[in-house]
Amino acid sequence: MTAEAERTALAQQLLASRVVGRLEDMLRRFEPGAPPPVGARELLRELHDALAEGRPGDGGLTPDQWKTARSVAARGLESLEEEPTETQGRAVEKALRALCDIFKHEPRPRRRARRSWVIWGVVLLAVVGYALSRVATASLVTPRQGAFVGSAPQGPSGFQISFSVSGSAIRNSDIAWQAQCRSGKEWSDHALSSCLPLNGWNLDGRDYANGDLNGITEHVHLIADAGHFTTPTRAAGVFSLSVVLVQNGRQIDTCQTGTIHWTARAS
Repeated sequence: MTAEAERTALAQQLLASRVVGRLEDMLRRFEPGAPPPVGARELLRELHDALAEGRPGDGGLTPDQWKTARSVAARGLESLEEEPTETQGRAVEKALRALCDIFKHEPRPRRRARRSWVIWGVVLLAVVGYALSRVATASLVTPRQGAFVGSAPQGPSGFQISFSVSGSAIRNSDIAWQAQCRSGKEWSDHALSSCLPLNGWNLDGRDYANGDLNGITEHVHLIADAGHFTTPTRAAGVFSLSVVLVQNGRQIDTCQTGTIHWTARAS
């Protein structure tokens, strides 16, 4: 028997079914944070050499499994040279455990996790794509010319919105709102806009002040004021504001509308 044939025969013998038993026995001897147990390095090197000398089919491995096992064994040996002494135990254990799973023909859990992430990634891309398509579609809606009126189905009964579509703009927008105050009272007023863009508006964060006949000045902060057309005859949006009431230079109350989701339709 030639030297090459003898090495191949020894490799085939090592990669027979008993290799799993040797790997499992060695894995039971590892301790967290400890260096590799006696014989672990030698077993890893022995497997590496056997995989280099043998051929696919030895140990019942498919060509893909054989290729993976050779790669795992090679990386395990490299870690012995590159890893500091205190982490070599973990690196060798990881390599031997992966080899044990390959020879038992069991997939590594991490492979399943990767496949799961791929699936969720595809789902996420689909959801984002759908959402973007809805946004794009909404911005392309051409609304009917004329008046629109609406309210907040789940909001305060005092909330009303009206506006007109005229030419290429929204005109004379009027939002009648009602806010609850810390004093227990209600404060009502209108938010007016003479001209808004036809493809939707967003006035979030704006501030303004209005005087009152009783000497009260309201300082309004628009938390949310946005809307868009969902179809040629329907629109939807969100509205929310806070108000600070001042009289004779002194704050007398604060009020909030809460978040209001409204819908409007052509009248």
